[in-house]
Amino acid sequence: AYYYGGGLYMDGNNDVIVLPHNDSMNVGSSNALSVIAWFELANTKTNSVKNFVYKVAGNKGYNFYVKNKTVEVDLSPVAANNKLVLSTTQSSGLWTMAAFTYDGSTIRGYINGSLVNTSNGVANAFSDSIGHLYIGNSNTDNVMYGKIGHVQVYNTALSNNDIAVHFSDYRERYGI
Repeated sequence: AYYYGGGLYMDGNNDVIVLPHNDSMNVGSSNALSVIAWFELANTKTNSVKNFVYKVAGNKGYNFYVKNKTVEVDLSPVAANNKLVLSTTQSSGLWTMAAFTYDGSTIRGYINGSLVNTSNGVANAFSDSIGHLYIGNSNTDNVMYGKIGHVQVYNTALSNNDIAVHFSDYRERYGI
């Protein structure tokens, strides 16, 4: 990966940023989590998965990715309500801010600062992961092809207003 055009360019082969496990990137004592990622896809082929944030070890953790042109999040252990689709049409060449929050029972998904979907009654509230945090890749495959602007992980559930303010504060940097 290298810095290019406002972000780290990932070539879709083997680029990855690995942050060693730290409890601050897990669900906090309040059983809450928020993740924000700015990204620009180089292509949006169908039948492909592009991870931009991945922190899973065994069946514990979270995965934030684009699959078949949709932004999705999985909380592990994966169950029907532990998966959320945020959007249906991600275009290549455009910066996007995607975020999700988890407050102990509900996943909320955001695109460009706006709430777009929720999943209530999250089954088997997901657990902390001792795994590393991967940016632009998982620990095995699903490599990002495009740019990662920045990623923020909070061990609290940000409010709708917090997410909207974050988008407003950074949108000019990414030409939105």
